[in-house]
Formats: sequence, structure tokens, C-alpha cells
Amino acid sequence: MKKILPSLTLIAIIAIIIIIFLSMSNKKQMTVIQTGNNTFQPIQIIPNHFQDTQCGMTLVSDKHSAQAISPDGKTWFFDDVGCLALWYNNIKFQKFKIYV
Repeated sequence: MKKILPSLTLIAIIAIIIIIFLSMSNKKQMTVIQTGNNTFQPIQIIPNHFQDTQCGMTLVSDKHSAQAISPDGKTWFFDDVGCLALWYNNIKFQKFKIYV
């Protein structure tokens, strides 16, 4: 009995760790950059689906939000114009459409 108990404890710990990782993988990740926007039009903001590219905040509404769309169809999301301005200062390319 004394030899089985440590083995069962180790198996239980491994099982708990596997369950935690599997439950984390099922969660939907927020979108920071969306690709394939070849119409170059703003994407409708879905609350709690998009995340600010600059500061990481969750976009809860389209009020005060902004989007930047590059010529290759990538769309970046921002919770306010200030984050868009900070992001703009740190990027290499400077040609894209902006929607506020």
C-alpha cells in the first residue's frame, strides 16, 4: 500500500495538469490582428472579441475605437485614438487606411 500511494498521487497530479491545459485550449482567443480584409472597410466591432493592438485592452464597444488597415488586408484594432497614435509612431510602414 505504501508503494502504490506515491504512484497514485503522481498520476493524479499529472491528470490535473492535463485537464487544466485542455480547458485552457478550449477558450476562444481574442483577435488582435485580422487578416483578409481585402475590401479595406472597417470591421464591425463585436464586444469582447477584439483586443487593442497597442495596450491589450478588450474592445467592449465601437465608441472611441479605431482600426488601421494595411494594403495587404491586415486590420489592427484600438480601443481609442491615443493607442492608434502610439502604435503609428512605432511601426515601420506608414501607408494604410484609418477608421475612427
